[in-house]
Amino acid sequence: MNTKESTPVALANALAETINATSRLLVSFSDFALFDGYAANEVETSREKLQHSAKSFDFIAADLPLGMTGASFEEHSKGASFKMRQNWIDIYSATSYLSPNGFAVAVLEPAFWSKEWKQFVTTLNANGVHLIAVVRFSHLSYSNTSIPPTLGVFSRQQRDMLLVADADASASARVLAEAISAATYGKTISDGVAVCHADFRGVDQLKVETEIRGLETQYKGYKHFRLVPDLAPAEQVILCKSGETYTERNNAVYIPRIGNSPVIAHLEQATLKHHNYIQVIISSKEVSNEYLAIYFRSHLGRLTLRALHQGAFIPHLPKSALETISVPVPDAAYQKLIIEAHARLTELDRALTEFRKELSVNPHSASSLVEHANAMLQQVHRLSKADEILALIRGGESRVLEFKETLSFDVRKGTKESYIENMALKTVAAFLNSQGGTLLVGVTDDGQLKGLRKEMDSIYKGNRDELLKHFKNILRRSIGETFYPLIDYDTVQVEGEPILRIDCRPSDKECFLNSTEFYVRTNPATDKLEGQKMIEYIRRRFKT
Repeated sequence: MNTKESTPVALANALAETINATSRLLVSFSDFALFDGYAANEVETSREKLQHSAKSFDFIAADLPLGMTGASFEEHSKGASFKMRQNWIDIYSATSYLSPNGFAVAVLEPAFWSKEWKQFVTTLNANGVHLIAVVRFSHLSYSNTSIPPTLGVFSRQQRDMLLVADADASASARVLAEAISAATYGKTISDGVAVCHADFRGVDQLKVETEIRGLETQYKGYKHFRLVPDLAPAEQVILCKSGETYTERNNAVYIPRIGNSPVIAHLEQATLKHHNYIQVIISSKEVSNEYLAIYFRSHLGRLTLRALHQGAFIPHLPKSALETISVPVPDAAYQKLIIEAHARLTELDRALTEFRKELSVNPHSASSLVEHANAMLQQVHRLSKADEILALIRGGESRVLEFKETLSFDVRKGTKESYIENMALKTVAAFLNSQGGTLLVGVTDDGQLKGLRKEMDSIYKGNRDELLKHFKNILRRSIGETFYPLIDYDTVQVEGEPILRIDCRPSDKECFLNSTEFYVRTNPATDKLEGQKMIEYIRRRFKT
């Protein structure tokens, strides 16, 4: 065993290299990679060699086949006896060789809420090993599947909270590695949030809970119900046997047990055999089955169901999982409006499909259609841009998203102030110097939609173009025209309020605010770098 004292920097480097190499790990490592001291050369080994090793290791990386359920397996080594998936048994065995300050990284199935997983973690804890972090990489896929890889980080040092992250780019790996090393937690899941071990049921479930909280903030009329038993008693959640069929019920939804087929409110809409659905009969007067079917077809609803699927390669939804589903429900008037809008869109889809079939033989209709379609598309784009901003707000501030209440206006003094402008420009410069990001102006730090109407009326005479012209001027003066191609900005009407959206792409050249100050994004904040730290960052980050 290497007795050299481990340092956070060395550990962060090892974790970052491993996490950044996830896509390569999934191809090149058949079993384990061991590190004796973080700077040591990587050594590939097999489970047989590892089991006969007399050493302890400071760092272990394990990539093992997923979905290894198979026959029951008992492990009697180390005085433990239990039944478990084979790959989890291998992780248990490998982590037995961790040094007191060691860390292990292993690719895992997304089964964190299952009883089997809880048994596995309890067994690990009894062996003096603890899960301290879970990192999923949504921008990668696990070997020839659409499943994003999820890494578990294990240590002999127990921590009160679990760090959970959904990394959206490999550039964030080093930041996450440093957070894991130092046990520091961010505000959003992309930065690595602190979660109670007992409450963690998967990355998707955590994202769902965050979005539902955001919905409740944005739409005060939304209530929060559990699907079972609040909306449907457990005895009204029904499975039929293979070859049998369901009886149509007035207020029921049918949730697919396998695959990605949509939730339906009527059996005539079924695309699967009946035994591949779970029938849920809604008894609560708070919600319509039509609304529930539409909700489960939304991004948030699909994410909710996906979070509860079991199985690595053939995901399926167990009946018991429905008890953990939370549903945001608006009042009856809004439900009716949503159902009506959905029906009109479905009717429009059907009409457009029919018209498209005959378009080539009806050239005189094409001219009129283009005119009406252009008007419709403009309206849809306006709505979709507003919805996209609301979705961003629900996710909260992060390394790639920041909110500012105003661009220039001091809301307490009622005056235009340059220091407020400077705060927005610091964020823009930091996004350019990091991995890019979006700045929403007209939103408070806690996600309240305030808008810029008061600022526009007070400073720019209510003129949107004057606001955009002013932003362009301060951008040119403080950041420079060189960076124009990397910055897109415009105002968007969101719930009747103007919001300034500024999208920044990462630059391949360092950006200095006012030619002197250098800023970067961290977790989630804008930090000023100076001296040697700035030099090292620029050398590492930029091509020049």
